[in-house]
Amino acid sequence: MKTLSIALAERRSHSSIFSGETREGWFVRATIVPNGGSVNLSRFDDESGWTVDAMFTDAGLPTFVNGFGARALVTQRLNAETASVVDAYIAGLAS
Repeated sequence: MKTLSIALAERRSHSSIFSGETREGWFVRATIVPNGGSVNLSRFDDESGWTVDAMFTDAGLPTFVNGFGARALVTQRLNAETASVVDAYIAGLAS
């Protein structure tokens, strides 16, 4: 059984270097237990799903790294089951 441990969840803003547009959203850093790998996630207020910005192995080595909110690159979405856990955590912070 895998467990998601959320180490950090905070609101951030991101300014696009292409359009100059500023967007607001959430940044989450989480560790997946038992394998110990971690992920950085982001979701802007106008998006319906979480995007994986970075993944790291249990040794801390990067699998891939995009900056917070990077959408001009090929992106990966978080699977629905894990996204629902993150959504519930964020909802708890907002209330």
